[in-house]
Amino acid sequence: MDVIQKPSLYGFENVKQGCCGSGRFELSYLCHRDNPLTCKDANKYAFWDAIHPSEKLHSIVGKNMVKTSLAEFV
Repeated sequence: MDVIQKPSLYGFENVKQGCCGSGRFELSYLCHRDNPLTCKDANKYAFWDAIHPSEKLHSIVGKNMVKTSLAEFV
């Protein structure tokens, strides 16, 4: 998959930073919708925080795996 190399094909605007900009240590427990450092639209980000993919990226990867790899396990 070329999500990181061609993010606009998947609707992403940012693949280098997480939606949650909590600082040097971006961790999920600091990220929530009431945090002023959390982005307005997580669907534009490939990552939720420094290490976790966003819901949209999880969906894209999951659909790709079903499409390309599921037959190997059935």
